[in-house]
Amino acid sequence: MKKAVCLAVFFLSFLVTYVAVAKEPADDKSKKKTVKKHKKKKKRTRTARIFYVGTGGDCAMFSTAFIHHEYPSPTRQLPTNTLATTRFSGFLNIGAQFNFNINDRFGIYTGIDLKNLGFIDFTYGDSTVKRRSYNIGIPLGIKIGNMNDKKAYGFFGGGIDKPFNYKQKQYLVRPHKTVNFNEWYSEATPAIMPYVFIGAAINQGAVFKFQYYPGNFLNPNYRNEDGRQINYGYNVHILMFSIGYWIPISKRHHAPPGTTVIINNKRTVR
Repeated sequence: MKKAVCLAVFFLSFLVTYVAVAKEPADDKSKKKTVKKHKKKKKRTRTARIFYVGTGGDCAMFSTAFIHHEYPSPTRQLPTNTLATTRFSGFLNIGAQFNFNINDRFGIYTGIDLKNLGFIDFTYGDSTVKRRSYNIGIPLGIKIGNMNDKKAYGFFGGGIDKPFNYKQKQYLVRPHKTVNFNEWYSEATPAIMPYVFIGAAINQGAVFKFQYYPGNFLNPNYRNEDGRQINYGYNVHILMFSIGYWIPISKRHHAPPGTTVIINNKRTVR
């Protein structure tokens, strides 16, 4: 009888121990599943850098101009108002851009750029005049949108250009060129060209921008080597549309210890 009781007690203790040991892995698996599910639901925190640098060139530029032309007094021809032929420029439109984000919805930027700006004018008959200048510019813009990585935002602002090379080509009967005028630091254009712009950046990649020059592109009082006022009566306002591409030079999410960054509208020191 005692043997039966001992065997029964031994069997029950073994059974209880087996169930307890077998249950632990199941609990661990359920915990792991819960942790995995929790990790999947966790959202990635995006960071808007306070200051970062990137390219800011216009790359492909399409420009036209609003031309008002008054003729000399001996000529009885009435003043004309024309829209210049669209001009494409894809060479040597480069720059660097310095960005400062006040928060993840608002920022400002400036920089320096080099652009090939000009317009095409048809005068009379088959005569065509192409005028262009290389300019160094300094923009100052305001950004509104999502300053976080790979998000879209809009921008607007103004700036100034300094022309340093002017070139003019004239064709009397295309494609035979009759006049080729090129001058460094020429007085054929104003010393300073102010402008305003508005645009949008798509996922901080492609950048689309309209830019307008309210001042005259040409200096109507300029005289060439022969003493003639070749820009007499011209009042030209350039309108430009450009397509660029944003390429970051400094990484947005990398910050050394002690750097202040913006995370979810809150300033944090890392």
